[in-house]
Amino acid sequence: MEQTKKPKQTSSSSSYTVIRVRKPTANKLRSLVNRLNRKPYGKKITATDVLNASLALLGDKEMKMIEEQSYTSQDRLEIAYLQYCKENGKITKDEYLALLLDVKLRSESPSSLCLESQS
Repeated sequence: MEQTKKPKQTSSSSSYTVIRVRKPTANKLRSLVNRLNRKPYGKKITATDVLNASLALLGDKEMKMIEEQSYTSQDRLEIAYLQYCKENGKITKDEYLALLLDVKLRSESPSSLCLESQS
């Protein structure tokens, strides 16, 4: 008779989960927890305590800053284009890029342009 192995059942009642973070971030968190636990009294401080306190301090301003840090150059261009269209009327993206280049080229001195002929 063959015996079939039953897979182990894991307890789903655990209140912990794994979150992947970069090593420097994990090291910084561990270091902070260790520093906070260098005290003569009180219960042990955990990473959960530090994260909960930190997350409570995040306001709209900080969340907006984090969001803006995630923007690529293409995202910033799209946002600026949409804002321009909202303020000045609808134009094509090609026309908008031409406006940007025109402003940039006018602000550059002739000696700093890459387009000048080489002697």
